[in-house]
Amino acid sequence: MNYKPLLTIIPCIIVFLAFLVVDKPLPKTENPVKQEREKSARAEEKSTERGPEEEAALDPEGPEIEEEEGPIKTDLVVGKTGSLKKGGFEPIYPEADELSEPIGKLEFNCAVIREEDQLEEGWVCVDLKGKGKGYVKEDHVEVVEASLGSSDALRNKIVTDAMSYLGLRFARYGKSLTEGIDCSNFVQQIYKKNGIEIPDKPNEQRDSGKIIAERERKAGDLIYYDKANNGYGHIGIYVGNGFIINSTGHSGKIYPQGGVRIVRLLYPDRTSYQVVSYLQEE
Repeated sequence: MNYKPLLTIIPCIIVFLAFLVVDKPLPKTENPVKQEREKSARAEEKSTERGPEEEAALDPEGPEIEEEEGPIKTDLVVGKTGSLKKGGFEPIYPEADELSEPIGKLEFNCAVIREEDQLEEGWVCVDLKGKGKGYVKEDHVEVVEASLGSSDALRNKIVTDAMSYLGLRFARYGKSLTEGIDCSNFVQQIYKKNGIEIPDKPNEQRDSGKIIAERERKAGDLIYYDKANNGYGHIGIYVGNGFIINSTGHSGKIYPQGGVRIVRLLYPDRTSYQVVSYLQEE
């Protein structure tokens, strides 16, 4: 019998079987660096899935602020250059140096918050709310240890919400808590955030509320100036210690000369007022 053909075929069969065994795909060992990169890419892709409409919907909520259980303790730096009748202002410098170019104006009876961690002899450092820090001459301002707000939860929330918008620019007829707002729309929207619906014009806000005696005013009540703006009126929110928060100033004026700011009850062009309340206890 001739075995030569078998001897030729058998090695071929063995090679073919071996090929079938080793040709099975081996489990993939992922490169850990590659895995991390792919994970990061997926996370980044997910973070950009939110559309512009959804982002815009978050804007009216306003800046997040720390919840306060009671009045806010803070130092207010009040301008005292000038007079109630004529007004006046104190320059705000970018550093404790009168030779530097002023970056703002602190008007008579208007206030900014003191920066306690910045100490320069003869100077007071102030917070310019989103525009960095500034310095005013210590002799030209009054520093008031203020307690702003209330032990009443609703009144305190109104004050805290309002103060979270310090520095927002003034815009005549503006209604945006991000782009710019005027006095009455600011008051209306702060109240609305706290479940209280009021009109959007100063005179109507006064007329639909309750006029109360000055001695009865509390934080969260409204202060209405009836002789301002050619009879159109001006309005703000009383925050305590003889101060209000309001949106004021001609369009374009930056904080603290304009925009949402803290001022004394009486300041230039605001020399008589009424106290309006929507929050009187039954």
